[in-house]
Amino acid sequence: MKRDARFGAIRIRTESQETIAEDIIAHAQAGRGATVFLANAHMMVTAQENVVLRALLEKSLFVLADGMSLVLAARWLGEKVHHIRGTDLMRALCERSAAKRIPIALIGGTPDTLSVLCEAIQKRWPTLQIGYAVSPPFADTTEAYNDDVVRATRSSGAKLLFVGLGCPKQELWAGQQVDALGMPVVCVGAAFDFLAGTKEEAPTWVRRTGLEWLHRLVSEPRRLWKRYAVTNPKFIWLCWNSALPRRP
Repeated sequence: MKRDARFGAIRIRTESQETIAEDIIAHAQAGRGATVFLANAHMMVTAQENVVLRALLEKSLFVLADGMSLVLAARWLGEKVHHIRGTDLMRALCERSAAKRIPIALIGGTPDTLSVLCEAIQKRWPTLQIGYAVSPPFADTTEAYNDDVVRATRSSGAKLLFVGLGCPKQELWAGQQVDALGMPVVCVGAAFDFLAGTKEEAPTWVRRTGLEWLHRLVSEPRRLWKRYAVTNPKFIWLCWNSALPRRP
């Protein structure tokens, strides 16, 4: 196993998407709980300000580099990590789950998006069973509601759960429920919208050049401009601090 890249105490896995996907599927088949977080600059900065999120990232087995800023920063720190997008990983896991008859569950999105997503998944992978799918309320959910969702997910026969609630809500929820669920919980954020087609995914050439963040900013400027304006300087500072112990 390759050495992980580190940002403080947070480890970023360095294996390829194929290796990571097979590892997650092995956890699903064995009934082992694990959180899978797709990290970008926004998440890393949020983790510095949210001690609960930071603790969950530090103990998670799977923290992957979703954002190109993380890939480039790791390279500057002397480590090579693969760019693993949440949407691409979800596609890879759905393909493997269909082939191996592993039922999945979906939590997140609006009711309309979730309905379209289920249809899109069934059309692309006809043998993939969706054991359970729910669109939770936008407001914070209660402990009783979460318990009901966990019971319903487990009783559905699902062995792999995708969560699309946005950062950091999905990561906090996954970290709190993973032990009770007893399966890999993959936090994929906007992948629900992209796979459902309710939001336009960046063209392939844009993704390959690492400019997907710009495509998303142009698509949703009102929601994202402040995130990038505030997050990026903080992320640069975080990278500099992470580099200090490695520099003479």
